[in-house]
Amino acid sequence: MNLRDLRNMMVIGERKVFGEVAEIIDTARRANNVITSMFLNPTGDSIQEKNEEIRLLEKKSDELSFRIKNNITNGAISSNIIDNLLECVEMADSVMDDFYYMSREMNRFRMVKFQREKMPEVSSFNQMILSMLKLAENAMDLLYGMLTTGDIAEMNRARIKIEGLEEEGDNIKDSAFDRLYGLATEMHFLEFNHISDMVHKADDILDGCEDVSDLVLAIATSISK
Repeated sequence: MNLRDLRNMMVIGERKVFGEVAEIIDTARRANNVITSMFLNPTGDSIQEKNEEIRLLEKKSDELSFRIKNNITNGAISSNIIDNLLECVEMADSVMDDFYYMSREMNRFRMVKFQREKMPEVSSFNQMILSMLKLAENAMDLLYGMLTTGDIAEMNRARIKIEGLEEEGDNIKDSAFDRLYGLATEMHFLEFNHISDMVHKADDILDGCEDVSDLVLAIATSISK
């Protein structure tokens, strides 16, 4: 089915919801760029400023989410897809929440004054997390494309690619935790908790992208029937 065919079958309200969810994903893409720069220079003086930048992006995402959910519940939306659309919005906004969690944690951790130097191994974990964030960047680009196209075949191809990126992220996560627990007895508990939280959140972002892509495809497929 091509773009014109699907758009003819989707009512205006449903098309608008997809476009607005794409705005949330675009906001998350911007947050990903900021958090990536924080991991590239985790002790820099600009960390607090970048944390504030992500806070504002998270606030924008919340406002978008609130508006979209109101449009869904009060607009001309097919009753059989309302729940899926609402869940889609929640999941997309949750991805943005995960970025804000990471930025706050980065800001707190840089202020910790250890009695010794932070373990040099921490930087190797940052590289693993950066690799996961790169996967998330690719996943969000694909997800944005799914939300702005009407081609079911293209959506399905993108979803499969996102699934593959999530699996790559799982492999990096597993390697990170294997290494983390191997060094656990040599680390300060704050270092251990910080790295653990960051890896989990990066993985949550990839999981969230996959979950949203599944819902987007399910909704589009339902509309096209």
